Amino acid sequence: MYTQFNMNDPVVGGYAPDKVALRRAIALAFDRQAAIDVILGGAGTAADDVVPPGIPGHNEDFNPQTLERDLPKAKALLELFGYADRDGDGFRETPDGRPLVLILDSPAEPRFRAWDELWERNLTSLGIRVAFRKQQQSEMQKAARMGKYQISMQGWNMDFPDGEDFFLILYGGNAGNANGSFFQLPEFDRLYDRARLLPDSPARTFLYR
Repeated sequence: MYTQFNMNDPVVGGYAPDKVALRRAIALAFDRQAAIDVILGGAGTAADDVVPPGIPGHNEDFNPQTLERDLPKAKALLELFGYADRDGDGFRETPDGRPLVLILDSPAEPRFRAWDELWERNLTSLGIRVAFRKQQQSEMQKAARMGKYQISMQGWNMDFPDGEDFFLILYGGNAGNANGSFFQLPEFDRLYDRARLLPDSPARTFLYR
């Protein structure tokens, strides 16, 4: 399970430093451990890499600090890039002064109410308003493929036990399909194209890392 941003969205997408800062701050504010302990009843493992443990391509040495909850760091990051509460209502505006309201697509099933509550609590603690667009799973998938969303709760089932099956979610050539975030980074695509032509080997592991 993961949450994806629409990289073509004018509020949360793009590769400018302020947009990267907004997404990173949201990741820093989200309490993954609470999701596992409370919502999933402890039946989960917090991801520390794109590829899960036990699958070729997993990097056991990778420790992204942006996945560890750090609310003070998240707030400082937003302040640094101009996401501030200018009118004193307790909620932040965008760097150009417009209201900042995030729209999160969430499955229209009772079991996801707890996820909505966790998201709202975490984002409110960051000073960000959030609205939920409740949809059936099929509607969410269609919206993701068409790029008609802002933030969306998603999941991925492994088709074959190899890192390629997870990296393809970020491959630019899969934008609008498996790559529902429409993430496009030429250097990533170049390495992915090289790696998928190789068998499981130290050379491919090097490219994956």
